[in-house]
Amino acid sequence: MAATAIQGFTQFVAETGPLLLTGTQSVVNDAQGNNFNTMGYLARGQQMSDIVQGGSEIIDEIYLSATRRAREYQEMEDQAYATVTSGTIHHTPWRTWMTDIVIPEKLIELNAGAQFSAQHRAQQYKDIWFRKQQECWTDAWAFEEENAWAPPNKLTMEAATGRSQYSIPCFVNEFANGLPSAQHTGGIWTTKMQIDPAAAGQTNWQPQQFNYIDTLASNHASFGPTSLLSVFDRAWMKLGFRPPPHDKQYFETATAKPINVIFTSLQGRLNLLKTYRNSQDRWENASDPFMNPMYAGAPLVYVSQLDTAAIFPTGVGTTTADALLSTELDTTNTIAGGNAGPRYFLIQPEYMRKVYFKDRSMKMTGEMRDVRQPFTLIYPIDNLCNLIARSLKRHGIIYPSADIA
Repeated sequence: MAATAIQGFTQFVAETGPLLLTGTQSVVNDAQGNNFNTMGYLARGQQMSDIVQGGSEIIDEIYLSATRRAREYQEMEDQAYATVTSGTIHHTPWRTWMTDIVIPEKLIELNAGAQFSAQHRAQQYKDIWFRKQQECWTDAWAFEEENAWAPPNKLTMEAATGRSQYSIPCFVNEFANGLPSAQHTGGIWTTKMQIDPAAAGQTNWQPQQFNYIDTLASNHASFGPTSLLSVFDRAWMKLGFRPPPHDKQYFETATAKPINVIFTSLQGRLNLLKTYRNSQDRWENASDPFMNPMYAGAPLVYVSQLDTAAIFPTGVGTTTADALLSTELDTTNTIAGGNAGPRYFLIQPEYMRKVYFKDRSMKMTGEMRDVRQPFTLIYPIDNLCNLIARSLKRHGIIYPSADIA
């Protein structure tokens, strides 16, 4: 007699429910991104009062340059006194975005099998309400992560009438004066948060930029003056700020680490791991940082968004300013300053924050019904927020000055 699969017994299949491998709220989420590291690290060490604010817009003041008034003098010498304007106000508008949960009312009722008597209880495969929320929050946090690395757009980000949040590449990049070039959608930036970093007295409103050449050709290649580790050393010292021994209350408190977190792509992380292995015992970490590389205590964080983000001057062009934006490993641009290779974003979260309006952070505004679809439930989720920089010279970027595969 020929063998028959159990599914061939049609009456058995019709009368017997399937065995559920997992519970009603256990659904593998393969729609999620590889990681959501950016938002997590930007919030590290922040107080709730730092990231939840109020007001019609986000306003702060920064002291960008000092006017020298200290001077030598001799007794009885006439003096010329003058007042100076010392602060610069920056304005950041709130940006709004939303997502929603939409579900036919009957689906919830029909899905609630547990409400029936034991004799007539229908089998519940998966919890519909849980699944709808899973879809919603997957979408919301993917949207936030993408916003953090979105290509700069002057019209939608910098303009008061825009609708997009600032992104990290608006503030920290390899372009002249830290201003996104004319090749960016919306045109060349002349200000960031309404401050012109090329203007006299405002040049400190720029990120610090460092370039490297590191072919990893030998054990010693990692320690040349333009090698990746040497440039990390230079960046660490340039980003370290210390107050004077007295009157410290008028200065920024020294940070425990000049570089708090390093964001990079998968290739950037792999290159640093290769550098470690190539360097043997000359790496600054005493223990093997296998799959967890750090520089002087600052974690090297893989951001999957940077694998495909078209935010670098690596596309076709004759100068860095007119190079088309492309991914970091695009080798079509061979001009100086537009080379292919991993970038490393050196961020101090104390001076770059995602700020939310109080009571408007992932706020579910309640159940709504459309008169045209009276049996459909809608749950809008509202946000009022933006990414702001409190300082730019305390952040930096390391980028290649030669093509690095």
